[in-house]
Amino acid sequence: MKGKAFFAGAAALAMLVMCSGQAAAENPLLFNVVCPEGYFVDGSVVADGEIRDSGTLFVRAANDVMIDWSDDIVYHQWSAGSKVRVEVILTEPATGAYVYTLAAHFMIEKQDADGTWDVIYDPRSIGEDLWIEGPESRDAYKAEINSEGRLLYGFNWDTRTLSSGDYRLSFWIGEVPSEDPDGNPITPLGVDITAGAPGDTKAESGVILAEVEYFNDFQLSTLTLELLSKEHGRGVNGK
Repeated sequence: MKGKAFFAGAAALAMLVMCSGQAAAENPLLFNVVCPEGYFVDGSVVADGEIRDSGTLFVRAANDVMIDWSDDIVYHQWSAGSKVRVEVILTEPATGAYVYTLAAHFMIEKQDADGTWDVIYDPRSIGEDLWIEGPESRDAYKAEINSEGRLLYGFNWDTRTLSSGDYRLSFWIGEVPSEDPDGNPITPLGVDITAGAPGDTKAESGVILAEVEYFNDFQLSTLTLELLSKEHGRGVNGK
């Protein structure tokens, strides 16, 4: 994932966020963001052209979007018992803007011995979890501004109760709530993902240890990885 902190930075951020559930990091925005539903990471309504920190927020459809899974999960071998930081970034390469959408969904499944997949983290979405607070927010799926001022979708996957095996993480564009907590209607303007980051499927900075695939014209992306047995520890590059 170009321009992002690699393991050291991601791990430090993960530990910080883990102390407060899945809450968004309080870092200044340094890049422009497209907000197709007109909301931002703090749950506030935004106006087209609004300035936030050093970035501009645009309320319009997100076009020709690229999806990018973080290097830390694509290029590292993980073990059961690890706290795995899962990050996804949506950008418009043509404009350089990031994309924040309530339509982003996330789910985790484990493969059984017979090859079937069982859901272990129920489907959640930004739109459903944006306004959740308190203890319930610990497992919420949210977006945040990282220490480099970039917008990303982040989840702290605690695998301490899980066994070794194959797991599938899914990210897709789906439905959004019909209204916000104040009863205001939410109008989705659309997110069109048309490409995946080259480094997710073609090695750029090491050996790829997770399989990224795309479905439904890139509107659904899955990442399949193996968690090794706990005696292997956190895991390093390669097995």
